[in-house]
This record gives sequence, structure tokens and C-alpha cells, in this order.
Amino acid sequence: MKLLVYFFFNVVLFALSARAQPVPKGATAIEVTTTLAGSVLFESVQAYLEDAGFDIDEANEDEGSIVTEYKVISDFGAIKEPVQIRILAHVEEGVVLFKGETVASTIGRSSRSNPVINTLGVDGAANGEFSLMNEVITRYAKTLDLATIEYNVP
Repeated sequence: MKLLVYFFFNVVLFALSARAQPVPKGATAIEVTTTLAGSVLFESVQAYLEDAGFDIDEANEDEGSIVTEYKVISDFGAIKEPVQIRILAHVEEGVVLFKGETVASTIGRSSRSNPVINTLGVDGAANGEFSLMNEVITRYAKTLDLATIEYNVP
């Protein structure tokens, strides 16, 4: 009987953890917590970003930082016109903090980076850039054992 209760409890916990968490309005970062640590986690993040089609611009294991090059995305969810986006990751003691940046160009001015922020509602309908970043990070988290995802809102 105890085994049956234990099995049922684990199934319920797994089902709750597998359910998608709504993306809060104003979210600026995605935090993935895992049991991996050190260079294994750093290499895992770097390899996954490369597999997801992002070229690595800078990677410094001592500082725990990974920055991809800007990637042009032209058709993803709410993105219908080309957008340049890059992902910044900071790895520290089993936690990876992911942020994104897009490039905005103004006529007669140089380009500047803007942080990727979820500007839409709390119903989980993130804007295109944040939605893209969220999908990449969520897929990464699913490759890890016992990973959890939290959204950072300032």
C-alpha cells in the first residue's frame, strides 16, 4: 500500500512540474536551477545554445558567462519581421540565469541593444522575442534532471 501511495504521489508531482508556468508580465530573465554544477553545467549550456543555432561570441568559464552572437529571426510566433537576438547566460553553482538582447536601429543613428522583456499579459502570451528565448531555455531545461524554471521580474 505504501508503494502505491508513493507511486501516486510521484506521478502527481511529475505532472505538476511538467505543466507550463505562465510567463509573468515584465519578466526580464529566465533562471534554470539544476543538479549539475561547475564546468559540466557550463559546457552543457554552451553546447545546447550552439545546437539551438546560436553561435558563441564569448565564453568565459572562470566568470561563468556565455554570450551568443546576434541571430536573425524572421518568423517565430509574434515575430513577423526580422529581429536580431542574442542570449546571455551566467552560470553559477547549479543555476543558469538567461537574459536576451535585441538590436534596435533608428534612422540616422547607430544600433543599440535592448533587453528582451515580456511586455504582454500574465496569461503566458509573451511577446515574440521573449517567447523565442523562453522556448529555447525551456527545451534546454527539459534535457536536465530535476531542473526548475523561474522567471525574474524586477
